[in-house]
Amino acid sequence: MPIRRQDKGFIPLLFTLLTMFKLMSYVQVPFRTSNAINSLEVDLLRQKARCVFKNGKGYEYGNVSKRAIANVMFNPDVSLGFWVNNNLLNSERAYEIGHTRNVTRSRLEKMLNDPCLA
Repeated sequence: MPIRRQDKGFIPLLFTLLTMFKLMSYVQVPFRTSNAINSLEVDLLRQKARCVFKNGKGYEYGNVSKRAIANVMFNPDVSLGFWVNNNLLNSERAYEIGHTRNVTRSRLEKMLNDPCLA
């Protein structure tokens, strides 16, 4: 007797659609300890990456390998510094698009704690 596929309902469909939408924009890579990288965001479909270094400078890169993006997104063992060096800074295919205007977390915390800086 064949098994019939049942309708799973609205909530799983909504979750699937939101997940698909999330993959069409920048996704924050889960934080891993790094001496040089403050944050890394990647966009799998547009093959882009944004990297903010500990010194507060941020850069956006294009033509980043989709395989490399998927690897850093789903493999928690990949070092952020190693990934940035191999796939953004020393890559023959990726190129720098420009600077990003991200505010570092420490600067943001200082601004929130000290009203005179705001």
